[in-house]
Amino acid sequence: MNHIKSIEEFIFEKKNPCWPGYKQIGMKNKNGKKVPNCVKVNEQLFSDARKFSQMLGMGNQDSQQAPYVNTPTGPIQTSRNDEASCPNNDCWSHFGKEAFWNGDSKINNITVPKITIQKSPTLFKITYSGQVSGFLLKHAKGGKGDTIHQLLNVLTLELNEYLKGVSAKPDVNRIKMTKSGNVLEIEVPLVSGNGKKYMIARRGGLGHGGDFTGLRKYKKMEGYEEAVHKSENLTEKFVTVVVS
Repeated sequence: MNHIKSIEEFIFEKKNPCWPGYKQIGMKNKNGKKVPNCVKVNEQLFSDARKFSQMLGMGNQDSQQAPYVNTPTGPIQTSRNDEASCPNNDCWSHFGKEAFWNGDSKINNITVPKITIQKSPTLFKITYSGQVSGFLLKHAKGGKGDTIHQLLNVLTLELNEYLKGVSAKPDVNRIKMTKSGNVLEIEVPLVSGNGKKYMIARRGGLGHGGDFTGLRKYKKMEGYEEAVHKSENLTEKFVTVVVS
């Protein structure tokens, strides 16, 4: 049955209440009131494409990808001085991901590094260029001394989110990790998951060999594979396993 819009819904939509870069997709209930449901334009396009592929039998019905968490729902600020406000010490997400970490925005009046991500069914690529330390990007303990190394935490966050929506396996043996001064580029080839869902995990060190004990818990899981990669003073161990 088609939804007949109320006068309140009609007025809200005519006023275009969403921030630039967001599109209203109907209404939602919040604190007992109907408010506009604002969705990022690129996320809506991805959602529409996924639904269309499912209609054609090209996608799994259970592969709905959950929206990212801790991402701002309004305009991205270009200057911040509140790293302590980042939930779970994740300023990558909280400040706006690539829209903020763009090589132009500033934290405490210092230009942030530029981070770019490319995703495809066969390759996940992430690149960092800029000041190697001094920022809290994503670090369990809130450290700022190894910002360039924290890119690996962004990689696992974003790649695992992407893997929720596809059946693809990270080919950890063919990962290319290239560090050159203040630039770090990581390429993770993806191969067919044959209908299974995979995840990736990593541990490593910048300036030391790294402690891999946190990866032991994955060893007995289905599909376990591991590989160690090095570049300059960076050492990383990657593992992948089946999660469903």
